[in-house]
Amino acid sequence: MQSNELNNLYMEYSENGGFEWESEVEHTLLRFEFINQSWYQSLQDLSGGERTRARLAKIAISKPKMLILDEPTNHLDIDSISWLANWIQRYQGPLLLVFHNRDFINQVSHTTYTLSSKGTKRYKGGYDNYQKQTGVNAVFIRQERQLIHSIRFTVFLKESIVLDINRVDEKRPLP
Repeated sequence: MQSNELNNLYMEYSENGGFEWESEVEHTLLRFEFINQSWYQSLQDLSGGERTRARLAKIAISKPKMLILDEPTNHLDIDSISWLANWIQRYQGPLLLVFHNRDFINQVSHTTYTLSSKGTKRYKGGYDNYQKQTGVNAVFIRQERQLIHSIRFTVFLKESIVLDINRVDEKRPLP
């Protein structure tokens, strides 16, 4: 390869953000608390939380046009969750989050959609605003009370069965 060609490739690499990309990768890995020594480890050698952070760092670096995240905060420590929340808030594209961490939803969500057999409905704000707008909290509390009653009834039935079995005459063979 001639030096002129090499110069052109170097310039193209530089103009396309090659050096900035390397710096961004390093910065992102550090933000996800990966020390330099761990950058070259196999994913298989990382813990569950480290694997989650590595996958999120890969997503962050790739700058996707749309994000679909299923339980992204699993196995993350508080600092990593905070960093992820800030990164998601700055993210410019559409985002579909699936998880149960209501505080995180409230922190990152500007709009909440519900999906049902009747269609899609849009609500402004995070989960707390959704609850206020729909009264879903009252429904949830009612369902929770029904579930607790059901659990108590099930426990009562199990205790009754245990008591009945204990009443069986030991001399009489069981069927």
